[in-house]
Amino acid sequence: MNPLWYGLLGFWMTVMGTLSVAGNFVVIWVFMNTKSLRTPANLLVVNLAISDFFMMVTMTPPLLVNAYWGTWVLGAFFCEIYAFFGSFFGCVSIWSMVFITADRYNVIVKGVSAEPLTSGGAMLRIAGTWAFTLAWCLPPFFGWNRYVPEGCCCPREGNARTSQEDGSQVSEKRGSQKTSAECRLCKVALMTVTLWFVAWTPYFVINWGGMFNKPLSPLFSIWGSVFAKANAVYNPIVYAISHPKYRAALEKKLPCLACATEGRWRF
Repeated sequence: MNPLWYGLLGFWMTVMGTLSVAGNFVVIWVFMNTKSLRTPANLLVVNLAISDFFMMVTMTPPLLVNAYWGTWVLGAFFCEIYAFFGSFFGCVSIWSMVFITADRYNVIVKGVSAEPLTSGGAMLRIAGTWAFTLAWCLPPFFGWNRYVPEGCCCPREGNARTSQEDGSQVSEKRGSQKTSAECRLCKVALMTVTLWFVAWTPYFVINWGGMFNKPLSPLFSIWGSVFAKANAVYNPIVYAISHPKYRAALEKKLPCLACATEGRWRF
């Protein structure tokens, strides 16, 4: 493979890794330090940001090392560890998105008749997400399925991610405002799901081809994986632009990162 591609790969992952780690750290910090944002539904959002954060913390440095050398140089065992982290945090993000979307559906469709998500319920879902994902990702170490090379890296054969947000409903007077807010949050959900499909469809096509023993070049396979990992960058950007309460909190805590005033960037 032309050495230029390794340079481009290293540059791309440096930018994506920096944006993802910084962006998701800010999301976690703002949500956990702003009382109005510490709702049960937002615990799921924080869980998603944590998985995105650790995805890029564990994925970016090894990829940069191997882009520099032009091949995987960290040994067979670390190849499996690298793939495990990618699969593990990717699956945590998938299940976080599933629960976030289910909560959004419950609030938006059922309205005031919906059973509200409690802190205990959110924590139970989060614990279940991490436990199930660990059980799913460990078997390749014991001979069931396996982690295989992919370009200059070596993930398993599947991954993912996405995200969402906040909600509740109280008095009649606030009804229309709440409905409007929920609709905006629903649009944020649609945006993040769409971005997820844009990021992961190339990776799906590559893996689908691999299942049928289609010849794939290392360059072709690695770029599908790299673009998929970039999905960890999208969610903080979506929150900053689309979530009014998050945007207001960000403007208070980190004015230099505030996106716009309350009246702008609405859907």
